[in-house]
Amino acid sequence: FRITHLHHCCEDKTFQNVAVLMFSSVTSQIVYSATEESSLGTTVGNLAKDLHLDVQELEIRGFHISGPNKRYFEVNVKTGILLVKDRIDREELCSRNVKCSLEVEAIVNSPLNLYRFEVKILDINDNAPTFRIPEIVLNVSESAFPGERFTLAKAFDSDVGIY
Repeated sequence: FRITHLHHCCEDKTFQNVAVLMFSSVTSQIVYSATEESSLGTTVGNLAKDLHLDVQELEIRGFHISGPNKRYFEVNVKTGILLVKDRIDREELCSRNVKCSLEVEAIVNSPLNLYRFEVKILDINDNAPTFRIPEIVLNVSESAFPGERFTLAKAFDSDVGIY
């Protein structure tokens, strides 16, 4: 935000201060990747470097993470490094979507700038597949050929999101 004071003349000829707020939003193509279930404190990327910010000024300028996904990330204002702050469960966040990413915002003051970037959440195979039918019995003849294939019902894999 850049605040500019203007004087506005009213009908009774008195002047009022009007603050005009100029908001600077920077949209960039910064994309990071983080593995779901990463330990707290895991490095995601060097946000200050990628945004071309002076690390020496981050703390003074109040550099911080903002927006609806701020619970998952924090920035170390001494280094500018983006860190995992809370448990990230891809299946919980993105359900059955093949692609999973979080839009994250960072704010720095004096002058106020808003930066938006994306963090792609990478899946780990942390869920065993399940079948609609809990038990399958196959009767295989003794005369079956070695390597013969048998059709099974499809399994649901919540890591992939499909049957």
